[in-house]
Amino acid sequence: MNTVPNAAERKAGTHWLGNGQKAPEREKKNMVTMLTNAEHRDAFQKRERASEDYAIRQREKEKLLELKARLAEQKKHLQQLSDHM
Repeated sequence: MNTVPNAAERKAGTHWLGNGQKAPEREKKNMVTMLTNAEHRDAFQKRERASEDYAIRQREKEKLLELKARLAEQKKHLQQLSDHM
């Protein structure tokens, strides 16, 4: 009869199924692989999101600089018109 693992067994890293039975060696490897794949996927998604956010900020920065340049040109033109009057 299988029992629920005690604290020492849990600390030792023994893998148990939810019903109190030990997991076969093959399932242990699958559990570790699933965690590794999930962690890898999360890390990849974070890097991808950061890369996309950076690209968006760069485009916004370029647009802002263009708008500032156009605003400076408009101010200069208005000043010329006002001086001409």
